[in-house]
Amino acid sequence: MNDFNGSSFNIEVEYTDNFKDDVRILKKRYPHIRSDIECHIKDLQNGIFNGDPIPGACSDTYKIYKLRVKNSDINKGKSKGYRFIYFAATISSDASPIKVILISIYSKALKQNISVNEIKSILSEHLIAIEFK
Repeated sequence: MNDFNGSSFNIEVEYTDNFKDDVRILKKRYPHIRSDIECHIKDLQNGIFNGDPIPGACSDTYKIYKLRVKNSDINKGKSKGYRFIYFAATISSDASPIKVILISIYSKALKQNISVNEIKSILSEHLIAIEFK
């Protein structure tokens, strides 16, 4: 866990269209998904970054994390729950996060993994969409 709580940086959290679609689709099968992830989103806003950096998807200025989240609708623990993928941009001088982008969320019961290329594709589509707004 990386904890930057108390940092002087304002942590901005954005949602990709892909993340919003994932939640909407999963909500049909798992009605408590929003309450399951709400506390993790609040942690991100407060500068608490849980999860494991994804190998091959990090640099000096950003990290992409995979967070295991319990699915309260199946009661089988984190290993059978959701995988919450997010991007944390940093300032290289002290590596304090300044922006978080929620990339994807999936149920381990429905999808085994997400590739680094898929993550980067979703992220670039989101960043291009922001540029043209």
